[in-house]
This record gives sequence, structure tokens and C-alpha cells, in this order.
Amino acid sequence: MGTISFSIPRQLVQSITNSLDIDNFVETGTLQGNTSFWAATIFKNVYSIEINPTLVKLVSENPACKTNIELITGDSRTELSKLMPRLKGRSIFFLDAYWQNNKFWKEVAGGKDNECPLMEELEAISANQNAIIFINEARHFFGPLPYPHKSEQWPTFEQVFAKCKKLFPDSYITIVDGVIVCVPQDTVNLVNAYWVETYGQRFYAPDPQPYKRSFVERVISKLKRMTKKKTAKEKEDDTFVLDINNNRWFEAHCNLFFDEHKWLQREDFKSVVDVGANVGQFGRKMRRFFPHAHIYSFEPIPVVYKTLVENFAEDKNFTPFNVGLGEENGKMQFFLNEFSDSSSMLKMGDLHKENFPYTKNEKMIEVDVKRLDDCIDATKIQKPYLLKLDVQGFEKQVIDGGLEIVRNAEMIITEASYKELYEGQTLFDGMYETIKSFGFQYIGNLEQMDSAFNGEPLQGDAIFKKIRKDV
Repeated sequence: MGTISFSIPRQLVQSITNSLDIDNFVETGTLQGNTSFWAATIFKNVYSIEINPTLVKLVSENPACKTNIELITGDSRTELSKLMPRLKGRSIFFLDAYWQNNKFWKEVAGGKDNECPLMEELEAISANQNAIIFINEARHFFGPLPYPHKSEQWPTFEQVFAKCKKLFPDSYITIVDGVIVCVPQDTVNLVNAYWVETYGQRFYAPDPQPYKRSFVERVISKLKRMTKKKTAKEKEDDTFVLDINNNRWFEAHCNLFFDEHKWLQREDFKSVVDVGANVGQFGRKMRRFFPHAHIYSFEPIPVVYKTLVENFAEDKNFTPFNVGLGEENGKMQFFLNEFSDSSSMLKMGDLHKENFPYTKNEKMIEVDVKRLDDCIDATKIQKPYLLKLDVQGFEKQVIDGGLEIVRNAEMIITEASYKELYEGQTLFDGMYETIKSFGFQYIGNLEQMDSAFNGEPLQGDAIFKKIRKDV
């Protein structure tokens, strides 16, 4: 199994709120209030129902309890029924009002006389057929719970599923990361897109002999994560930046990439030009193939560039550039996406938003733009070298500003779309003819991305090899 968080999938909730107009977040089972504190940063109104008045008091006194959180003391079965008529606009419901035999909370958690009020909660919510429902701890319904739980107070998964289908007949029901999800039809694509996007993080073959860290190493790692979170808050930047350090999913992905593309080793590149580096995912992979090659990385987004530099801080053969690349030197408006990998000089097309709904939100920033040939001297770069282009539809303009670097490359790996994902981009046919004109031969795709909904090929990482005449 991969990195699964057994609670409400926050990234999915964020994707839903980005795409749909959701006003309210309703939670049953407040406990420490952490979920409500998080929800208050996203939703206009947050309602949290808790049966234990002591917990309600503790949460209300927490400095993180914002003014848009309404704490309701009482039994969720009756309080939900009272709340429903007050809700204006659409709502997301997170149902977690169970009594659990947890050594930390069993003495303060309410509801011991009725351990699972879920079925009555669903009855109350059914007054709203557009409700988006997350039911926490799906594992509790897979079989009888051990003593001291009263199993007769808990429905089976089959009963929960049947209840949801009866009350919400047009709903789509699935399980995501340990949470039962019951959503209306306008939310199905968002759920499926999230499932596909995070599939690799959810399922992969782990190392059979995982590295055991010492206590000191675990403490240092925790401090680093805390520092990184604090820094992210200070930046007040909504852009998602992937953490590739101590990331088991990324390490597994790199291992798989290395095993599938060992043919690259025979190229023996002395340099790698990584255009659209993001935080260095491609550079990290290439470093494993070519440990002594010099890597030149280009990334225009300031917060992403900072992480890129940090990731290669100990690499002596690394040169970063905090610029975008294009046909001319100057400044350009740049579409900065919340999901940084989807940011581009070009406006995102509808097909992209349909297939990747979590990329809907973006804002404009101004970035420095240079010609590739003005950044790297083609006569001085150590050869042979690999040129990689991944700039979300702007690849042709990068080529036009880097004719000498393109012409002298030994291999080019470029993202090329078969369908228009960004407005005005040059599609695969145009990229093929352009690169072929420099004396390259198309030899296949490194990877290909298909639609999560119908399997239609959308884009691929096309590989072009320089044609060398026999001497």
C-alpha cells in the first residue's frame, strides 16, 4: 500500500470547491476541532456538531477557532435535522460522530450509548439531494468491531451502501482513502480525476526491507517538515509544490522509471538541459542515469524555483535559472496554476480543465523571459547533451529562441500534445516537423498521458534522436 491518509481527502475537497460553488462544510464529531479549523480556511460557513460539551468548550477556546465556525452542542441525529433548513447554498458533509475505543479519546468522546448515529444522520441529510457526503472510517463497517464496542449498534457496509442508494438514488458511491464517498453526478468526474491523479501514491510495491531510521533521524525529519510547513504559511502562496525529498511514492516512481528506461544509460550524456524543471523531478531521475553530467534547469515560478534550488543544494554540477524561455528576451504574463505543474505562458484550454479539474484555479503573474541561446552557449556546453522541454504548450516558442542549442543536441525529449490543452499551442504534428527539420528522428515516447475518463491519448513525451551520418 502507499501513502494513505485515513481521514477526509483534503485535496479532493479542495478540487471540488475549486470547481463547484460550495458554501458550507458540516461536520459531525468535532473532537479536537482540527478538521473544522482547516475547513474554515476554505468555506464561507463551517458547522461542527459535538455531543460532549467539554470538547466544545475546549475547541471554542482554541485560537484557531475562526469566527466562521459555529460549534453546535448536541446529538448529531437531532441537531442535523435542525440545521438542514438553515443551510443556504450547497454543502459538504463529513460524518465522523462515532464513539471509538481509542486509548486517548474513549473517556471524553461522546456517544457511548449510541456508538454510531450514521444512518439517522443520512436520513437528516437526505432533505438535500445535492449533498456531497464523506463518511469517515469505512473500515468500521467491514466487519464486527471488537469489544468493548457494541457491534449491534453499527451497520454493515452493505447496509450503509444500501441506505445511501435509497436516500440518494442518483448518487455515485465509492471509497477513497478509507472514506466512503457519496456524491451527486456533477461531482463524479472530480472524484475520478483525484483517484487517477493520486493512484501512484496510493498503490505501489514498497521496499521489502524498508530503511529503519533512528530516533534522532526521525526527530530531525519532523523538524524539517514543521519548518517547511511554517515557511509555506509565511509565503501565503496557494501553489501546490511537490515534495520529492523523503517521498516514498516519488522514490518508487524513480525506481520504476530507471528499470523501464535503462537504455538511456548508453547515451552517456555529459550535460542535461531541463526546460520546465519544476522542483527537479526530471533532473533527479537523470542524475541517477548520469551521475557526473552537468544539469541546467529552468523554472520561472519563484516559489517553485526556490524548492528546486534547495533540492540540488549539494549538487556541484547544477546550474539553475529563474526565468521562463521564449522567442525574445523581456517579460511576459504567466498563468500560475494552483497545481504548479500545469502553469503555462498560454491560457489553459477547456479540455485540460475537463480532464484535470483540480487545475481550474490560476492567477496571472509577470515573469522574466529569455532566449535559450542567450542563457547557454552552444559552443561551450559539454557534449553530448540531452534537451528536455516541458513547458505546457510553449515548447515551439522555446525552440525558436534556442535554435543553436536545439540544433546541437544529441537527443530531445519534449512534451507534445495530440489535443489542444492550452490555447494556441503547437500540437504533435507541428512539433514533429519542426524538430525533424533540425536533423532528428522520432523514435517513440518516453511516457504518455491518457484521459482518465475515456482513455483518449492527450499528450506524450516524444523522443527525438539526432541522425548521425557514418564517417
